[in-house]
Amino acid sequence: GTRLLVTNLPDDRLEVFDISGQSPVHMGSVPVGIDPVSVRAVSDTEAWVVNTISDNVSIVDLGAMNTVRTIAAALNAGAWPSNRTA
Repeated sequence: GTRLLVTNLPDDRLEVFDISGQSPVHMGSVPVGIDPVSVRAVSDTEAWVVNTISDNVSIVDLGAMNTVRTIAAALNAGAWPSNRTA
């Protein structure tokens, strides 16, 4: 693809960059849930963003540059392997 998707934790946004040229160009920001920690492009036009504090997933339309749906999730961040201590 020609887009770079970055979660912006402090601003609760998904940042979208065009990387088809020599330098990344910021295309825009999309508001998502609180504490976005992970993003995955499902297709060229859709991305899913995991938001830990708001305990949901934001579905983003990359063409329209907006959140089109929010799915409630029982993410249970304390159960993630990276949060476990021995």
